Amino acid sequence: MPKQKIVIGILANAGGVGKTTLAVHLAYEIHKRGQTVALIDLDPQRALDVFCGLPSAKSFHSLHS
Repeated sequence: MPKQKIVIGILANAGGVGKTTLAVHLAYEIHKRGQTVALIDLDPQRALDVFCGLPSAKSFHSLHS
């Protein structure tokens, strides 16, 4: 039987309410338990790259070029 995939979305209309913080900490805890995790930031403020100390990408495509 193939592994079940789970998608978790964290959203809120307001900025500064902790969406990125929650997503990063949740992903970290899931990863610690041996699961593969992908974080995708669709927030126009793009705080995930800053939070993780990564260079800021202009678009999804630029990450894979």
